[in-house]
Amino acid sequence: MGYEKAVCIYILIFVVTSILDIGKVSSEDCSNSPMDIVVLLDSSDESQITTFDQEKQFASSLINSMWDGRNRFGLVTFASSAFPQIDLDTYSSITEIQMGIQYLWVSTGKADIGGAIKFCLDNTFSSDVGGRVIAPDVLILVTPLDIRNETSVKLLANELERSETELYVIVASSTIDTFWYKKIVPLDHIIKVKNGDELIGQLNTIRQTLCQGRGVLRQWSSWSPCASSCGAGLQRRLRTCEKRHQDDLDCKGELSEDKRCYNDPCTAPIDGSWSSWDIWSSCTKTCGNGTKSRIRTCTAPFPENGGEPCHGTGKETRRCSTWSCPDCSKTCPPGSKLSKECDVCECTDIVLYGNVQAEQLGPLKEAGIYFKSRMYSPLITTDTTGYFRLDGICVFKEVIVVTKDGFSEETVSAEVVNSTHWKINATIKHHIAPVFGLHPEDKTRLFGQNVALCCQAVGEPVPTKYTWFHGLRPLDSRGQNGTLFINNIKSGDSGIYYCSTETESGSAVSKEATLTVIDAQNDSCSAPEPYYEDLPVGCHVDGDLSHNTSINIRACGKGSCVSRELHDNGTCSEWWGHYCCDPQDFDWVTVNCQGFSYQTRRVKTCRCRSCFTKTVITGKAFGRLENGTELPLKLGTIRANGKQVARTNMVGIFTFEIPKSVTKLILTFNDDTFKTFSESTKVVRVTEGLSTSLKFALPLRPKPVDFHSNDGLQFEVGGTDGRASAGRIHVRDNALVTETGELYTGEAKARVHYMDPRKLDDFEAANGEFSYEIDGKTIPLETFGVFSTEFEDNHGKSLINTKPMKIEIDPTVYNITAAADGNPNVDLWSLDSNSGLWKSINKMHFATSTGRRRLLAQMIVGEDTTSVNVPTINLFDPVYTTKTVATYRVTNIRNCDRPAVYRLQATYSTITVRAPDKLKRGACAISVSVFKTLSGLDRDTGGTQVTAVTQSASGDRYLGVDKQPTEANGHVCLNIFCDSIVYLSAENKQTTQPLIAYPRHDIPPGYQATNIKNGTQVQLSSTNWEDVLTPSGLRYSPVYYYEDIQKCRDDYKKDFKFKFAESQTGAPKSNFKYDNVFDNKLSWYPNPPKDLTRKTCFLKAFIKSARDFDLRFIGISRQTDTNGEQYGSYNVGPVTEPTMSNVVDRAACIEFRCPGLVNDAGVISTDVDTLLQVQLNPPKPNCTVR
Repeated sequence: MGYEKAVCIYILIFVVTSILDIGKVSSEDCSNSPMDIVVLLDSSDESQITTFDQEKQFASSLINSMWDGRNRFGLVTFASSAFPQIDLDTYSSITEIQMGIQYLWVSTGKADIGGAIKFCLDNTFSSDVGGRVIAPDVLILVTPLDIRNETSVKLLANELERSETELYVIVASSTIDTFWYKKIVPLDHIIKVKNGDELIGQLNTIRQTLCQGRGVLRQWSSWSPCASSCGAGLQRRLRTCEKRHQDDLDCKGELSEDKRCYNDPCTAPIDGSWSSWDIWSSCTKTCGNGTKSRIRTCTAPFPENGGEPCHGTGKETRRCSTWSCPDCSKTCPPGSKLSKECDVCECTDIVLYGNVQAEQLGPLKEAGIYFKSRMYSPLITTDTTGYFRLDGICVFKEVIVVTKDGFSEETVSAEVVNSTHWKINATIKHHIAPVFGLHPEDKTRLFGQNVALCCQAVGEPVPTKYTWFHGLRPLDSRGQNGTLFINNIKSGDSGIYYCSTETESGSAVSKEATLTVIDAQNDSCSAPEPYYEDLPVGCHVDGDLSHNTSINIRACGKGSCVSRELHDNGTCSEWWGHYCCDPQDFDWVTVNCQGFSYQTRRVKTCRCRSCFTKTVITGKAFGRLENGTELPLKLGTIRANGKQVARTNMVGIFTFEIPKSVTKLILTFNDDTFKTFSESTKVVRVTEGLSTSLKFALPLRPKPVDFHSNDGLQFEVGGTDGRASAGRIHVRDNALVTETGELYTGEAKARVHYMDPRKLDDFEAANGEFSYEIDGKTIPLETFGVFSTEFEDNHGKSLINTKPMKIEIDPTVYNITAAADGNPNVDLWSLDSNSGLWKSINKMHFATSTGRRRLLAQMIVGEDTTSVNVPTINLFDPVYTTKTVATYRVTNIRNCDRPAVYRLQATYSTITVRAPDKLKRGACAISVSVFKTLSGLDRDTGGTQVTAVTQSASGDRYLGVDKQPTEANGHVCLNIFCDSIVYLSAENKQTTQPLIAYPRHDIPPGYQATNIKNGTQVQLSSTNWEDVLTPSGLRYSPVYYYEDIQKCRDDYKKDFKFKFAESQTGAPKSNFKYDNVFDNKLSWYPNPPKDLTRKTCFLKAFIKSARDFDLRFIGISRQTDTNGEQYGSYNVGPVTEPTMSNVVDRAACIEFRCPGLVNDAGVISTDVDTLLQVQLNPPKPNCTVR
């Protein structure tokens, strides 16, 4: 008996000691504590045989390594059912829980992994078993098996999306694929080992992952009211991510959630609109004249409530395969025979060889060589150098066609070399999607006049047929050559006009133009429009018994106009230049204030007359060194829309004028002199008639990397400044050829530039704008980096890469997870230098990398299968029979992006973009208004550049940037990403100096926004609060969903917005009775400007005020004394010292009528006094004047 007792005690002590010694891992402080961790072990029949004992050892060691008194642990085993073995509050010491693990009882049967995970999500983290609100919920699954059940995977994906639990999966098997697990958890939450014996080796990995500090998601808010007053709308609820430490990672989970809501049906008429065309069907025949078709539907939106139906056809048919079919009765030349396919004649000794080039792009691989008599398949294709050789086919009397997908066809005749050899050399043109170089212009006409509207696009092939639209209605066959004539105009002809065109390369839609039709006798200028200007505080118009605080000074609008004397001669632009409504006569109004009065003028009549307008772009191009120093682009060339327009000077400054009606510029900067910078493409939007100053950050040219062309190249990118490498580029062996198409063998240099979205300087210097186009809508792209490559030999001569280049992105760097199909929602894009937009090349996918630094790492991989860029075309001077294109160094620019998801109203059809399963980050817009001063009385008149930079919510990288000018109303809606960090800024259109962000923006109370950078930038969280109830009624959030961007533009006055000002106070306002008359006794200046004795007098006024940016000094000049007549008044606001951040000390210079000389119709007096009365407005009773 004593022996048995001794043995039992020995064994017990041995077991416990062994457990505590297994896999000891440092139990140093875990920054993510406290956590509630449940370990889910597979004890099914299959697991019992292979791994269950090792699973228990792993669980015991993991708990031992993470036990710090703050973390709680639970344990569940499962087979056909799940059984809770240890609850989170079962044990309070490490010894107890270790003992409990050893005495687990196991369940048997076939494993139901999905059911076990669901059981844990529903039962093991609740408060009645020890779950805590303050602790993140973590579930760790350990199994040697696959989940196997696709239905279960879909259900689990939905459960985990709604849950706040983080699931980690450890697969202990070399034969199990993790494909299905990737559909429910991120890649970095999956660990795979060969067998159960290797589980212990993963302790450090899993512990480091769990202990990395991460925020905790809090409870959802209640659902917002339905955002639509009728029909379908959206509701949103929010939750916060609470971080316990400053360096914690962001929460894993969405901070907002949307759902559909439905109100009473909308009753307003909705006009129908066509969806996008489907792709063309396959041809009905491979030869002998077939047809193919495509369809579209009237669903974007459906016509409802009596709205207009779609006009036009829903189906198009086109001929195809127009070549002849093989003819077995065909007669071949003497000495030859017909092939057994009856498609070619075979001549034993004949050789056809040659070379195919792509215009401007060099040798073209995989180009097809066809006979015109058999176009259904190529006889042969070119190799990587553009060369081909075809033996044994008769060439005599055959017409040869050379083409390739994405290129035009070229018909050539073979040249006889000798009795047996024939050759061809062909150059074919790359297809270029149509781009409009000429857009219809806004025009105004009187009843009965005529008008011509024009549009024209360039591309390859050249567009030759256009369709015009009046609103949504196509105008059938009118204006098919690009010019639409409307004669004897009536009121029904007014409205929106635009045109579209399509070729086999793609389609394009022009900008909209407005035709305004006016019923007037002489010209289109009506009586002056009301224009209200705020009066100084306490002032009112003389005779106004209501004492209104504003005065209607009237305005002529400055809009374009036309008169009966101006007749349209069919030109695209108005031959008479720019005419606008301008003031003709004024009258004078007396304004009475507290203790003083002054006079101001207002418009009496308007007239249509010639106006001077010019659009000039002035800018500076520079690069930024790592220390922040700006390095100018010296003597660089600048192309605008394909045409060289300027060169920079030695400090990077340039200026050029752009043609009328151009509002979007694609600028290309080329450092062809000093070669310090890489070629860069920028997109600029301008306002017609306004001069604009801009700054452009350019990428510095990277240092070359030497390699041998036979060996290829692997190049890691993004691993600078202590950051992890973001990925790599693979250049294949023997991929380089010379510009003449010869295979290049030898030492080469590669220049690889990577725009790292984690670095703001890189982001600002990126090419293009991060957006793509769907049906004329420009949608933002979320970028993971932009690659550009150049190759050259040791003498600096350009080399061309002809093989697909592989591009890899590390998904762990950017936290990229799998979509529903198991692959990332990431595409490889190419920059179209003609439109400034990105075009998708192909989809990227997960693959195992065998790179030198990340052996067998899981990467996102894409292949640049195009190898060539779209050639640049001239949009300024469109030439439709030939193209004038300069030749530049071959630079391939590629972008790893994913399209933003933007929500669609129920009345619109779904747009087929490759959207992720979870609505991760959608497209939004933000409302910004610019004013002349912080008083907010005068709006900017347009052309001020406003920039929105979007950063991920975690702050680890930048997602996109949008820069646009304000409209004539001083407002702009910028493209951003929802639920991210956004930085807003604006710059002066003359000096590029930053504007002032309003100290108090017009935003909802509690909205997360802060002014930074000395008050010149706004940092905000781009959350859409939708409708917010205010004392004045419902006002919409300053951030809009993308489909509501028109609401952003239309309702900017009513809804919330962010605000910037050009200056603290408005420009001086002078009201001189006679400012251009010099011989009246009340003339402000008694002598003309060229008179050497002319002078101007000022009084400087100083004031201290921390606020009150609406303050003005009003100086009234009177002749002789207080009873004298007024010369006029000068109204000016005080400003701070430009070099000081102090806004308290401010001063103003008040112009007054100089005393002394008075010229009264030739009667000269030289000693006339001037009385200057200076009033501070609004009055400040506590302000001491001295």
